[in-house]
Amino acid sequence: MIGTLLGMAGFGALVSAQQQLLTFPLKGDVRDQDQHLTAATARTNSVFDHSMLNSNTLYAVYGCDDQVVAFTGTTAVFGPGLPIFNIGCNAGYKVVNVDNPPPISLAPDMTYAGWGAPNHLFYDGHPGIDYVAAMDTQVYAAVNGTVHYPTRIVGLGYPAAAYHVMELVPDHNSGAPPPFVIYYLHLDTYVGQQKMPVDDPDPLPGCSGVVMLPLDEGTHVQAGCLVALSGKAAPPIFHFQPHLHLEVQRVVPSFLVSARFRARSADVCIDGVVSSSYDCVPVDPYGWTGAPTHCDPVTGMATSGDPYFCLTGVAGQRMWP
Repeated sequence: MIGTLLGMAGFGALVSAQQQLLTFPLKGDVRDQDQHLTAATARTNSVFDHSMLNSNTLYAVYGCDDQVVAFTGTTAVFGPGLPIFNIGCNAGYKVVNVDNPPPISLAPDMTYAGWGAPNHLFYDGHPGIDYVAAMDTQVYAAVNGTVHYPTRIVGLGYPAAAYHVMELVPDHNSGAPPPFVIYYLHLDTYVGQQKMPVDDPDPLPGCSGVVMLPLDEGTHVQAGCLVALSGKAAPPIFHFQPHLHLEVQRVVPSFLVSARFRARSADVCIDGVVSSSYDCVPVDPYGWTGAPTHCDPVTGMATSGDPYFCLTGVAGQRMWP
């Protein structure tokens, strides 16, 4: 367990480490192909929702406020919304109020596919990015770090095992928490399964061309090396299609997180690695490219710019090269 106190020197290191860029976790969206995908060219099914509220106007991961806001400021509010996975209010909405709006473009930073409905923005309260990935597509480490299989993560009502969650804890200074953690969800390879050899179609220098998956708890990995296979693991009440859910959570001292909309109570770290005295706040690795952010001093809500910053007090930043 990481210590519960963070001195100013440690905090300075934390801020510096937060500038670390990620290696994109997919080379292709089908197995055994290197399509040289990037964060900009990989097809995305859903965005990180910067309007993460519930119906009571409180911060809630996977909350539903009938609005989805992408990192560009593109806002979809027109409904009644297009359901996905039979999960009710977690749905896609239209940017313009017409029957057949044009496809949503988030170029040049993202290639948006929208779960086959690119004229709807998916999905309400989503704290990560869903990338198109066929069953058993090779998945790669986004940073140098250590593999962990948490029993719980922020935002999941079910134990993490039901979603086959693998956590990657970045290398960081001893005595300080990691600056962020990365989650991969719905994997087909998961701790406890019988190991099998899996080929990397185009291994980077320092990476093995054949990896025995699943990796063991505590395995240290290099950014860009093979770590898992994509899948569709989820609780029985959900009906997921294969894809890769990538989620980044910043690890910050609790005093940096706003209590106004209950973000502080919602984001206590529960992964079993980071001390619960810190907050693990989901953030958008695409950052915020929309208008400058201003929070109303009376209501606390955003009058312009990034509503997520006004809800949590934690700013996102672009983490892709």
